[in-house]
Amino acid sequence: MEEDEPYTNLTWKQDIWKLKFEDRNRIEYRHFRWFPDQVRYRNKFALKYPFEFKGIGIAPYASNEIFVSSNSRGYNQNRFQSGLEIELTKYVKLDISYMRQSVRGKGDKWYDANVLWLRNKISF
Repeated sequence: MEEDEPYTNLTWKQDIWKLKFEDRNRIEYRHFRWFPDQVRYRNKFALKYPFEFKGIGIAPYASNEIFVSSNSRGYNQNRFQSGLEIELTKYVKLDISYMRQSVRGKGDKWYDANVLWLRNKISF
């Protein structure tokens, strides 16, 4: 289904000791071609602990994101993610993570999906 989705973010970041906290609040206006428009609120809270081991930057992290829609479904999705970012060099990063996505379907039944991520970032 085709969708236009302008959004705005408000993010609070805080470093306490060596822990990095981030709380992102996103409001999306979802305009569909053949479906009533909606507003969706997303809140993602993340915690990261970066450190260095033998010259390699390592940052384990965990995050949780909730989705609340303006349609009659309300709170209808949750994403929990946990992983490890590894900075191999100044220009090469690797991210390995696991995400469990829970989506509320028909009849208020929750469906889960398990996702394993492997991302590589090369910067110039």
